[in-house]
Amino acid sequence: MTRSLKATPLTALWISQLAFHISLPCYWSTLRLLLILYLCKLQPRNAYVIRQVRTGAELVNAWEDNIVTHIDVLEDIAVSEADFNTSSPVLLNRSVTVESDVASAGTFGYILNFNFLQRKVTLGPGTTLTLRNVIIMNFRAGTLSASPGLDILTPTQHVPDAPPSMVIIQDAMVLLRWCYPASTQDENIR
Repeated sequence: MTRSLKATPLTALWISQLAFHISLPCYWSTLRLLLILYLCKLQPRNAYVIRQVRTGAELVNAWEDNIVTHIDVLEDIAVSEADFNTSSPVLLNRSVTVESDVASAGTFGYILNFNFLQRKVTLGPGTTLTLRNVIIMNFRAGTLSASPGLDILTPTQHVPDAPPSMVIIQDAMVLLRWCYPASTQDENIR
């Protein structure tokens, strides 16, 4: 009959104490060092890196930096074609929140003017782009209610067995350059 040692916290403690009493200090030191090096490579799931931005170029650079997950907008920003380094869209392969501090910006936050740029940012599968406490303008060339979305985003196909990507606009204001006549508004709502 074979007996197996059941893994319990007490057993693990006993084994770790026994390991220190065995005269193999080099082996355990090396093992501990390798474990520490491995753990240093890991980034906690809920950790986030904040980048503060004041210009369109800084916003695009924050989107391009794969470790940035939270972008603080410090003043009104107008994004232009020149802010993008390449002709291919920026791939967001992690969830990103773009936010302004309402206390310093005023009642509604700072302005994000997307200048009707088209297909400059692609959301990877399962990622979320959150725009919070900002005023969004020049983001859609067509009628917003008939065709909601952001022109700056590249349309993507849903990948099977992968969670969908999302855009969340939270506590934000949408600024349109014109008001549609009541008849057009009625048509778009139906």
